[in-house]
Amino acid sequence: MNYSHYALLAIIVIVMAIVLKRRETPSTGDDQNKEDDLPDMNEVFLNHSGGRTVVDLLKVFNPSDLMILRSIFAAEGIDSYVKSNYFGDLYGSAKESIFSTTVISIFEDKVDDAKVIVQQYIQNLQKDKIDADPSIKDHVQAAATVLTGVPTAAADLKYLPELLV
Repeated sequence: MNYSHYALLAIIVIVMAIVLKRRETPSTGDDQNKEDDLPDMNEVFLNHSGGRTVVDLLKVFNPSDLMILRSIFAAEGIDSYVKSNYFGDLYGSAKESIFSTTVISIFEDKVDDAKVIVQQYIQNLQKDKIDADPSIKDHVQAAATVLTGVPTAAADLKYLPELLV
């Protein structure tokens, strides 16, 4: 047997292990992912709770509305909480249904400000649906019916957030 081949193979394995170990170690420089620095909105909410009363503000039926509204709330200084952030994990995001809903909760002292934001958001969604080109609107409604399995009229209503307060 030629032991020099085994020694060479051992050196190659050790070098590969060192290189792979360096790749796994996160860097501390500027190239670190900026999303890691963003706080979790639920954590912020819980840190500010301090015995304040919480109100269920609205029910949301799709993940894009959830994140847009929570981002607007955060920008306006309104802390929000969602019990389940894992929207549509059972079927994935393409299979949204009336059963994959989530509720956004806020502190009671911010309800009036948040209601105005939500009402404006819903009005903008409704305006976008009304202003849509009629020839395209029929195709969009048909596609929504096929994707959701919900009749067309209900598919239009399903995607609008529902104000609970």
